[in-house]
Amino acid sequence: VALDNIVFEAHFIDVGQGDAIVLEFQDGKTVMIDAGSTSPGLADCRAETLAYLEHIEVDKIEYLIVTHPDTDHYNMLEAVMDAYVVDNVIYNACEKNQTYTGFIERIVEETGNASMVIDADGEDYSITGTGYTVNVYAPGYGTFENGNGSYDADESNGMSPMVVVETAGRRLLFTGDGTTETEAWFIEKTGGTSYDVDFLKAGHHGSDTSTSQEFLDFITPEYCVIMCDNGEEYSHPDTEVMNRLFDMGVVTYRTNRHGNIVLNIDEDGDMAFAVEREVPAENNKNGINDLMLVTAPAA
Repeated sequence: VALDNIVFEAHFIDVGQGDAIVLEFQDGKTVMIDAGSTSPGLADCRAETLAYLEHIEVDKIEYLIVTHPDTDHYNMLEAVMDAYVVDNVIYNACEKNQTYTGFIERIVEETGNASMVIDADGEDYSITGTGYTVNVYAPGYGTFENGNGSYDADESNGMSPMVVVETAGRRLLFTGDGTTETEAWFIEKTGGTSYDVDFLKAGHHGSDTSTSQEFLDFITPEYCVIMCDNGEEYSHPDTEVMNRLFDMGVVTYRTNRHGNIVLNIDEDGDMAFAVEREVPAENNKNGINDLMLVTAPAA
């Protein structure tokens, strides 16, 4: 069943081990969340990502959100900035390494006052447009710092902001590489009782560092996308995370199975997914249920 009168599209670009997400809104605005990969063949992945952006006719990027200074979330963003005008950047200011520091310097040079910084203490930002809001809730890179001036993997991931999109009566949550500590921070920040969402982009590629049962009980998503690779180095997604999603009946898509994934929402709030590879979505412990293709396959 194809949707008419689409007011929102979320594109989850298959970059292997990494994230690259494009949000398109009814007023023509485009928001991009991260673009990076540590899978083999970075040059090809970068070219394919740019080709995808051209295919969906991205004209410019009004807002770029850089969640945290891990390579698999930002090492293709300079190529994106070379190819497209970027009006505003919301970026994590943790200078974890020299490469990321150089990237920050470019952001500041090119966007100046249009740069919105997530500093050590954290910051909230709001983007509004025709029929939607995007709220960025960021704990800040000092929230989980170990006190010795460096940042291990969990601390780097934990500084990821929680990005909440509300449109057409739906609420979508994008978590970067947020950890269970980030999730607990978000639960406290939003009141600690419930915060129902319709869709979750699972944190940290489906790793066991994220998507706790407490968090899932708090947000009760219907749908989930996990962005991960087929490689054995990280073994993403984690079996226990998948079982939690299955136990709650969350229909789950994975870029390592489905390739590029597109979520569409129409003006009535109906949701539909399109995928590159026609593999059934997963929402039970057997791993297979009804085929959830409802629009033409994604590019």
